[in-house]
Amino acid sequence: MKILSKHFGELEIQEEHVITFPKGLIGLENNRRYVLIEFEENSMVYWLQSIEDPDLCFIVTNPYTFKPDYVLDVYEDDLKLIEMEDERDVMVLVILNVSLDTKKITANLLGPLVINTKKNLGVQAVSKVSEYTTRYDITNKE
Repeated sequence: MKILSKHFGELEIQEEHVITFPKGLIGLENNRRYVLIEFEENSMVYWLQSIEDPDLCFIVTNPYTFKPDYVLDVYEDDLKLIEMEDERDVMVLVILNVSLDTKKITANLLGPLVINTKKNLGVQAVSKVSEYTTRYDITNKE
């Protein structure tokens, strides 16, 4: 299938690579279908491109690359939503924010993206770990 992206133009993607977020992302409940695009080959950073909105694209990464002690502790309802049966089928990503002014990179550890890779279902969960923030500075931690 073909999709449009503000950043990449027209893209050809396979339907089986589409990740459905049944509740959408927080604040973006109407955008439910996304695809992961590699930032560059063998990179731990991806683009999460909305299929429904060409302007909607996030930079995401695995939180364990910069915070090895990251704890995924989310609500059971979120895991039920993605039909998680085996934790080996789960991919955890966090949304990055890059400030062009300060050259600072922050990660949203409070709202991880939890994806069932077997069923291509995802949820932006809310972490129960109280010290996590939406602006965890990773600039000097990579």
